[in-house]
Amino acid sequence: MKEQSMNPESAAQRPPWREPYVWMVAGIPVLAICLGVVMLTVAKTGADSLVDDNYYKRGVEINKDTTARQRAAQLRMGIFVTQRPGGVCAHLQGETLPGANEVLSLRFAHIARRELDYALSLTADASGRCPAGATDSGLQSRTYWAPAAAIQRGQWSATLAAQDWRLSRRAGPVDGQVLEIDSLATR
Repeated sequence: MKEQSMNPESAAQRPPWREPYVWMVAGIPVLAICLGVVMLTVAKTGADSLVDDNYYKRGVEINKDTTARQRAAQLRMGIFVTQRPGGVCAHLQGETLPGANEVLSLRFAHIARRELDYALSLTADASGRCPAGATDSGLQSRTYWAPAAAIQRGQWSATLAAQDWRLSRRAGPVDGQVLEIDSLATR
């Protein structure tokens, strides 16, 4: 067999796309342009829910919120929420409770994704679907029911507000079964 050697004449006859250096020199800029177009598309279409456009207004609201939290601590408010078949039970206790016909809203805010936020509407449980929980001596107690609701698993900030008080807790990870928010608990 005759050995074929690489000589300059045979190298000149090869088409350019068969040379690896051509692909390296041309491919890297082409790849950079493609990745740049993809990143630009993601940046334009993806909403950033982590950044609040009204951060100053939100900060003022947070400062007002501290008085409502202090009021909840004075009233020794607390709520214990459990998942039951057919809905969610909530046991609220404190020195002064909202009216029996008042609907409470327990809001869950996801710590990173605003589109996952949800709320439970709690109404007084007159039919006895929720067992009465134990209360501290001297505190009023009432059970509430949220039909066809569920406590979702995940990292949440839970808030219950009524009248002039507010209970809130960064609850995470919520196991999907039990949530306790106590105004006297250390955070």
